[in-house]
Amino acid sequence: MRKIAFILFICFNIIGCGEINSQSNQSNQLTLLDANSFEKLIQTDKNVQLIDVRSPQEVANGYILNAVNISIADTDFKERMNKLDKSKPVAVYCAAGGRSKRASTMLSQMGFKTVYDLEGGMTAWNNKNKPTVKK
Repeated sequence: MRKIAFILFICFNIIGCGEINSQSNQSNQLTLLDANSFEKLIQTDKNVQLIDVRSPQEVANGYILNAVNISIADTDFKERMNKLDKSKPVAVYCAAGGRSKRASTMLSQMGFKTVYDLEGGMTAWNNKNKPTVKK
């Protein structure tokens, strides 16, 4: 009888912890946006923090106006991202979408409330003939 009570106690605690974790993840919003929606977001939301997670060499070939380059390959990536305001939305992009997906997932786990990811990255952005800045 004691074993059964102990097992039930453990099960309820595991289930309870899972509910707490799922609630905290639900408070963070991660959204994948196409190039048109991404452009509309960064033009209309003056609080959005626009982050380019590509390498500086890639950025030299063109970037989205007002983007801050914080390369996901840098060893201080998380440290630099932690300096941003977690209560304000963050819009992230890379070259094709893989690195920004990794970065946006990390940001959500780090406590950023709203994270947007450009689907297809700069490739999709350029294919839609969206404005870029060249260095």
